[in-house]
Amino acid sequence: MMAIIDANGKVFGKFNLLDAGFTALLGVVLLGVVLVQSGVQATSKNMVQGETDIHISLYLRTRTLKESIFKVGDETNITVRNQPRGKVAIVYAQLDPVKALVAQASGYKIFPDPLSSNMYDIKLVLKDHATITPEGYVAEGVKMKIGLPIELEGMDYRLSGTITKVEPVGEPLVGKE
Repeated sequence: MMAIIDANGKVFGKFNLLDAGFTALLGVVLLGVVLVQSGVQATSKNMVQGETDIHISLYLRTRTLKESIFKVGDETNITVRNQPRGKVAIVYAQLDPVKALVAQASGYKIFPDPLSSNMYDIKLVLKDHATITPEGYVAEGVKMKIGLPIELEGMDYRLSGTITKVEPVGEPLVGKE
């Protein structure tokens, strides 16, 4: 009766087990290269559908004594989902004092909230460059999607907010309708 692996390390006395493993691994690698080069298997290069400039709209609520904290044309550093993105341009900024809805006999009216002094609702639009993928816009490896947390950091501020809109440049800006 013949052993499966003989004293020389050959399987059924015909080939070496290490040589067979190396040959199988080499065959799998070559098959992978052929599939990627033929376009059958998608790669990240195949996923990119183009590039464009985008507007990222965001909402912040913060307490500040400085009403001119954001100026159109300035740059700010952003972090999206704890992934630093870098500098982007501010193309729109609106600071509004926090307001309260007050019920009156004639209906509801909106007044500045006396309990929230120096508290502001801030609407910003930032301009960035992104690649277009089937999953949306990606700016330097960071996906830009509605609802994601975003941090802005400048010389004298670090504020957190939420992305409310992501669209290609050319669409109307928030508050400009």
